[in-house]
Amino acid sequence: MFDPNAKRENKVWIQSLTSSDNDLSKEAQGKLSEFFVVKARENGIYRKVQPPVNVTIADCVPQVDSPKPVIVRTMQPDTDSAYSLPFGGIPMNGAIGVPRYRIMFERIKSRRLTADILNLQTYDGDLKQIFTDLLLRDLLAEEDRKFLATADTMVGTKNSASTARFALVGAKGYIDLGGPISRATLELLDEGMASTNRHLESAVYLVNNVTIKQVITLDRAAIGGDMAQQILMKGFSEGEILGKQWFSTIKTDLVANNIVYGFTTPDSLGDFLVLEDVTVSTKTENWMLELFCYETVGGTIINTGGIIKGNFGGDAAGDWLV
Repeated sequence: MFDPNAKRENKVWIQSLTSSDNDLSKEAQGKLSEFFVVKARENGIYRKVQPPVNVTIADCVPQVDSPKPVIVRTMQPDTDSAYSLPFGGIPMNGAIGVPRYRIMFERIKSRRLTADILNLQTYDGDLKQIFTDLLLRDLLAEEDRKFLATADTMVGTKNSASTARFALVGAKGYIDLGGPISRATLELLDEGMASTNRHLESAVYLVNNVTIKQVITLDRAAIGGDMAQQILMKGFSEGEILGKQWFSTIKTDLVANNIVYGFTTPDSLGDFLVLEDVTVSTKTENWMLELFCYETVGGTIINTGGIIKGNFGGDAAGDWLV
């Protein structure tokens, strides 16, 4: 439907964006950047699991082996266990030390969009919304792709105890759950993180928007009360099961059907730092407008025992411990 107000607002916004007046141009970019930040807080898998924290270049520490900005963090130290001594005995020595790790930053950039300025002024829709959907979607997808690729590496091979993870935390990171979503498979899934020697609990579970529909098959005998009726009438995409938050994503290319990821609380999982928040860059030359956005972020998954992965498919259930 034709919207004369949107068309008029688009024209004003484009004129400000392409103006030789730096103040007007910055104001136009700022409005788009603010819109980006709001959307980024609401969307994206990584940002749901590990909420971002803003930092500045003043927080960075110079490195000998790299000119890039780096932040150094400390981890909770571990100590040897206590033991009993006879009276008059002298305790054994133990070292005092606090392990450190560093967070490296990377700039993520969208594609550069180009258009004839006159053509843009003929649009009836909200151009800021169009640009946001195109550019921000790509930035968030790249964040999620890197995060889940790292998670896949850390959980190791499915059903295998011969992994570096198993040797470190005492439990597998990825198993077959032996069937679709049910009380039995949910219970087995929830054992995964608690089975490690880190003694953590899952805080968030992540599946895609196809797999989450299996929840509909849970009847009164499985979940009790009126929840079965509520799910049948209204569906289920996000909410609590087993006291844990469940998220679903439409990114089936990143989270496949029947796959579920479990993550512990953000303070026990890792870091997601934002050095430069989403920034819009524009350039005009003659009648052409160029526009792209970028951000500088750094992320880590420090706690190997803070991630698990399950497959609701498979002929037989696996075991986290053997």
